[in-house]
Amino acid sequence: MVHARLGIAEENSGKLVTLVRKEARQLAEARGIDLIITDGPPGVGCPVIASVGGATSVLIVAEPTVSGIHDMARAIELCRHFKVPVMVCINKYDLNPQNSAKIETMAREGELPVVGRVPFDPAFTRAMVQGRTLVEFDAKGDAAKQLKTIWQAILQVPAMTAA
Repeated sequence: MVHARLGIAEENSGKLVTLVRKEARQLAEARGIDLIITDGPPGVGCPVIASVGGATSVLIVAEPTVSGIHDMARAIELCRHFKVPVMVCINKYDLNPQNSAKIETMAREGELPVVGRVPFDPAFTRAMVQGRTLVEFDAKGDAAKQLKTIWQAILQVPAMTAA
């Protein structure tokens, strides 16, 4: 894992993201690793642009809120600008079924695969507090099972298999 630590009130920038991605690429090459996953921030600012540039594909994790739908639309536009294939996952889909349906409609109309729907699960927070992934914390829970299914779906998307 390659990461950067920002202090209180320090601003994230595209330059920082680019540096972290460069370090990750060098580490992956040195270790013979052919997949790098970059966790980008929400929105479409400089750090997001730096996260998307040169990516093989992008997974947009959208929440079924008005701002989540708006951010998803802007992120899709950004990815199209850079000609990066997009997949969609709906996080906490069960909290607002109407907005989840809007996200699915946007994806369908944009010919984007929806690789999964993650239910709201308080176990995410409990796992985070313990410094563990959800799958490590509660592998048999519904959300963890769904994450495993989503990962398999991502691997089936042509843009990912070509990486």
